[in-house]
Amino acid sequence: MKKSKVELRILNQISILFQVAVLFCCSKPPVRDIEAKIINVEPEKAYTLIQSNKNNPDFVIVDVRTPSEYEVGHISGALNINYASHTFREEVKKLHRKRIYLLYCRSGRRSGEASKIFQEENFSTIYNLFGGIIEWTKSGYPLEK
Repeated sequence: MKKSKVELRILNQISILFQVAVLFCCSKPPVRDIEAKIINVEPEKAYTLIQSNKNNPDFVIVDVRTPSEYEVGHISGALNINYASHTFREEVKKLHRKRIYLLYCRSGRRSGEASKIFQEENFSTIYNLFGGIIEWTKSGYPLEK
């Protein structure tokens, strides 16, 4: 049986509507935020990041060691947030999530764990100093007291 042009057009439109409905029903929901990746950096790269962001208020260096470790020597301009403190996560939540963060500790273990917390809290850019302050000083970079 031959279909009229009108019937063919209606069938074509129904087919398109069906395809669109299937597309929307079967597709994944949109992703709200792209999950931040933790970028491990060697001391040389960390130093370059620090130097290139000297005048950038959105670049924050975070020392996650204890206050006594921080006082012995830290990277210039670093904010001290003690990873071992029971208030660590609450202190992290107070920070601006769209800023760039470079985290470090003594050897890289605590800052690696702290970086995961920053990631869980939806911070957008997280760098972790691989090898911590030990590798930083071995590479000849300065500390402030």
